[in-house]
Amino acid sequence: MKHFNINSPVAPVHSEPKFQSEMVTQAILGESCGVLKYHKDWRYVAQSDGYEGWIHSFYGVDAENPYEATHTFFDLTGSSKDLKESRKIVYGSKCKLTNANKLMFPDGWEGSTPNGFHPTPFTASRDSILREGRKLLGVPYLWGGKSSLGIDCSGLIQIIFQSVGIKLPRDAWQQAEHFKSHKISMDSIQPGDILFFGDNKSITHTALSTGGFNFLHSQGWVKEESLDKFQSNYNEICFQIYRFAVSVNHLFHQ
Repeated sequence: MKHFNINSPVAPVHSEPKFQSEMVTQAILGESCGVLKYHKDWRYVAQSDGYEGWIHSFYGVDAENPYEATHTFFDLTGSSKDLKESRKIVYGSKCKLTNANKLMFPDGWEGSTPNGFHPTPFTASRDSILREGRKLLGVPYLWGGKSSLGIDCSGLIQIIFQSVGIKLPRDAWQQAEHFKSHKISMDSIQPGDILFFGDNKSITHTALSTGGFNFLHSQGWVKEESLDKFQSNYNEICFQIYRFAVSVNHLFHQ
């Protein structure tokens, strides 16, 4: 299979090979997508989470092999700088470090930062999930978004767990299906568990528990709110459409 390696901070993935069509999700710098077919300057790609859609050719590089990233960045944003050009790195970007101060993008361009790079090992835990989630507070809501430049509810959950090495499906309903055997009662919810919302027919929204009746989600922007009507940050709409919660305990004991 041919590959399309993402070379821009964020690449919109469309439902059709035209910019006017819906953005269904995004691909992030350093991501390698399998190319399923071509249409003029568009590539129909499959992402690592199974999502498929159309990406315009100027967002990446056609390649025989996947881009071999060595590190994934989970700072909100950063810039790779040299004297001639500056290119942005967003939360979740994958890059190849060529030494302690320099990285290489998929197109071969190299850049550095003034203070170098300082890799930090991740540990999957409830504390680390909350820490990563709160890094994204204030990021604006964007339908189909999954980066620190704009994010939707399920994209938020996906990249929070990705940051601690756990892969989840892309959409809220897919995530609900993924965790369906781990449902818990509201009084059993712990920080880091996941809440789902919707109607009797479908799951339409998801959030990360921050403990008790409180949760972090993307609705307008990433924020912490509550299902407790006595709290100042009570979200009545979410209370009305709350469906169930799931435990993530099994993710830490494999």
